[in-house]
Amino acid sequence: MSEVTVESSSRGRSRANNFKSSEGETLINEVEKRKAKLFGALSPFLTKSAKASEWKLVAEEVSKVSSVKRSAKEVKQRWKNMKSVSKKTLGTKMNLPFMNKTGGGEARDQLSSSEVRMLGIIGESSVCGVSGGFDTSASSRRLSGNVTLI
Repeated sequence: MSEVTVESSSRGRSRANNFKSSEGETLINEVEKRKAKLFGALSPFLTKSAKASEWKLVAEEVSKVSSVKRSAKEVKQRWKNMKSVSKKTLGTKMNLPFMNKTGGGEARDQLSSSEVRMLGIIGESSVCGVSGGFDTSASSRRLSGNVTLI
């Protein structure tokens, strides 16, 4: 494997090569396989170092399909970016309450297979929220009677 090649910008900073689609697919596959260890709660059996080791294994698998050797840090950051973009895309496709009403506009776009897999990994509640829940970030909450929390 070759080392990460970097491009220099006018400010003297370097950046790594972009991830290819094959690397993204491999990343999704590996995270899907290791979901419990990568995102499970810390315990005596699942330590921070165990999680770091799992990210290194994911990076090794991603590097196998790439011309660039990827570090665990790069792969973990790429996963965070992919998750963020997926939440936004899936949220747009799934959280349109007016779409369920009469005259709600055009039909929803169907989810792609990779979007369905991402939804399975990150969880529908991360995208759509908890049904029946309430927004805890609202500026005020009515407690009881005339008491209002601000």
